Amino acid sequence: MTASHGYIGPIRPSMPPKPAVETRSSFTRRSIICNQEVQMPELFSINSTDFNGVPALQVRRRECTALVSLLGGQVMSFQPTGERPVLWHNPDLTWVPGQSLRQGVPVCWPWFGDLQKNPPAVQDTVARLFKEQPASAHGLARSALWTLQSSDENEAFTEICLTLELASAQVTLSARYRFGSDLSCELITQNNGKEPLILSMALHSYFQVSDIEAVSVEGLDGCNYIDALRDWTQHKQTGSLHFAAETDRIYQDIPAEISLTDSTWGRRIVLQAPDSRSAVLWNPWIDKSQRLSQFGAESYRSMVCIETARVMDDVFTVPPGGRSSLSLTISSDSSYDS
Repeated sequence: MTASHGYIGPIRPSMPPKPAVETRSSFTRRSIICNQEVQMPELFSINSTDFNGVPALQVRRRECTALVSLLGGQVMSFQPTGERPVLWHNPDLTWVPGQSLRQGVPVCWPWFGDLQKNPPAVQDTVARLFKEQPASAHGLARSALWTLQSSDENEAFTEICLTLELASAQVTLSARYRFGSDLSCELITQNNGKEPLILSMALHSYFQVSDIEAVSVEGLDGCNYIDALRDWTQHKQTGSLHFAAETDRIYQDIPAEISLTDSTWGRRIVLQAPDSRSAVLWNPWIDKSQRLSQFGAESYRSMVCIETARVMDDVFTVPPGGRSSLSLTISSDSSYDS
């Protein structure tokens, strides 16, 4: 099947104002998407759809359009009205059962990257929680089917809440997405057990750019980073980050706000992540693009990953009975004058 980005039914009138933001837990209609039954609320701004054979939810508001995949529990697209897409649209996207989707904001949890390169405490927690789980890259959340838990809408945003059923009852993972003028993402880890959980995670955001050589990342000046392409050695960023070769860096002790400036499009994307002190900057460039799945030979030119993370020295601990969140707000200004 091909991706369903277009017309999927009549667009309903603008929604009436609501006095408060309330998350609904009751559902009034059901939809069968890709042989999966999805309970849907009667909301103006959300419709069920089939995305490349994957059950998904499409959001249509006057401020934006967006798509959320239940596979991986991830935002696939976000486009403010009258502007270019904020998240990268992958023309080579395909879905193979058991694999993740390389687009939007994949969820990396309960570990990031190669499990063996995570701190020993993370490896120990993963082994305790998921004894039979193979150690695939970036954890188990991004290739699993999530469940729609609740949704709501008001004048400011549409909210979608998803949960992931896990083999271990000791931990619960949920995601809350809000779509309006901005995109807000929040991952919530709940510890239901009697021992602390030490985990790593990331919101692996792919951003759409005019050309990788026309963009820069601001806000990292003076930050230390680990260069995965130079034997995991540590370096210090000087000035803005520009791209002229393959890049795979883990920045540490970063500020709560960084930005991506596109000089060709005159756009500035701001990332606000108050819970995170680490970020991963990635672009595969020419050679690696030839080897990646779901990735065209020239796709590196139109994307860059700025991954909001809790990794390396920034891994997080969830006490027994407690919870920990990773939140990210993405805003776009297309009138930016660089």
